[in-house]
Amino acid sequence: MEVAIIGAGPIGLSTARKLSSLGHSVTVYEEHNLIGVPQHCAGVVSRNFIENYVANRYVLNRFSRIKIYSPGNISITLHDSSWFVGVIDRVGFDYDLYDKCYELCRLGVRVNTVNYRKATIEVNGGFRSYDLVVNAEGASHRILGETLNPYVNRILGIQADLEC
Repeated sequence: MEVAIIGAGPIGLSTARKLSSLGHSVTVYEEHNLIGVPQHCAGVVSRNFIENYVANRYVLNRFSRIKIYSPGNISITLHDSSWFVGVIDRVGFDYDLYDKCYELCRLGVRVNTVNYRKATIEVNGGFRSYDLVVNAEGASHRILGETLNPYVNRILGIQADLEC
């Protein structure tokens, strides 16, 4: 099976490695020339994610207590007797994943449009057909937003800026 993956973040790269290891032909398209840059994420992840997927060298900090503020300045405090959330070096983590499957990646190549029903993408003014297209573009979700635009007027998410 031929698979196109849009986005070379953790999900796109992990999916590429897994599908490739199963014998599928995979191409990862990343619009930026460098992995992990520009930084899109604060790197705050769960303990479970760290313990299962992140090498210790990329863990910057661990927290047993955090305070979350809404845009209206309403806050909630979460705490536990042990750490439950951590901050990772997202650029390093992403690059480590990339290093394990760089030959599958096309950096600096922007996917302009996707037809999910036909499994085709438009890149560099031409169309490519695949058996499957995986959208792993992350928080920016430019293509997903264009695809869902007439049907969904709001997609909610959470992002935080931290000072440690």
